[in-house]
Order: sequence, then C-alpha cells, then structure tokens
Amino acid sequence: MKRLEGKIAIVTGSTSGIGIGIAEAFAKEGAHVVVCGRREARGQEVVDAIHEAGGSASFHRMDLNDLETVDALMADTAQEYGCIDILINNAAGVGLADGRVDEISLEDWDAMFASGVRGTFYAIKAALPYMRKKKAGSIVNIGSMASVAGDLGSTAYACSKAAVDMLTSSVALQ
Repeated sequence: MKRLEGKIAIVTGSTSGIGIGIAEAFAKEGAHVVVCGRREARGQEVVDAIHEAGGSASFHRMDLNDLETVDALMADTAQEYGCIDILINNAAGVGLADGRVDEISLEDWDAMFASGVRGTFYAIKAALPYMRKKKAGSIVNIGSMASVAGDLGSTAYACSKAAVDMLTSSVALQ
C-alpha cells in the first residue's frame, strides 16, 4: 500500500516549480492531489501529467490574494472528497519584485508579505475547521534557508519566509 493512499492533499502554488514536484510526489504515494493556483491552463497540464503517471488529481483555481477563492477551495474540496487530510502551503511571492532594502518599494514589500505570509495564514485558517471536524490533518508550510541566513538580493522574500517559520511554530503549539 502506498503511504498516502486515500488521503486528500491540497498543494498551493502547484502550477509551477517546487509545487509541481510536491503534487507529483504526493500523487505517486496514493493521495488525491488538489492542484491549485491562479493559472487554470497550467494547472490542468499538471493534473493531466499526474493522471498520465497513474495518479489522481484535480484542479481548483485559487489566488491567495483573493480570500474568497481560498474559502471556496477548502469548502469545495471538503464537500467533494469528504475531508482535507493534508495542506501544503507552497505558494509564495516568487517572481515578485524584490531586492536590497534601499531598492525595494513598500508596495513590493507588502505584496511579498500578502502572498507569502498572509496567504499562508489564511489557508491554514480556512482549512483548520475541516481538519478539526475529522480530528486529524497535517499542515506543511514550505520554508527557505533564506529565512535563517538572509539573502542579499531578496530581502522581502527572506523576511516573509522567516515570518512563515514563526507562524508554523505558533500553529504547531496550538
């Protein structure tokens, strides 16, 4: 039996990069993966690739900056599959403007935190009622070494990942 057989896993930011790899790995281990992100065509490509490899997946459009889509993702997943077993918070502000403190604008700083920190917080908040109802669930927040070592050219990204680390520690204690 595969390690995640029968589990329902939501992977945010799974239409590109690391998120695709996470989605594929979870599907390979038997989970039904809810691929989610802003780009529907790209999400469907990921779902199709998982199906071609023998896995189970579906796509749900979601934008961490649009909280209604986050709520809909959680509610629709729980309604369609009966539960949410796993939430992987992978989506982050990759690709957003960043730089040194003297280069980055306040708007770009805020955009990074809105996507990486606020979005992660809200995804957890939206998924928790469904996990509590089942009295089980796992939440994994993807971090970065930049959160502990800093990053010369990615100040906002490094700081947002440090905030996600502390969010993770706080939620784990609850």
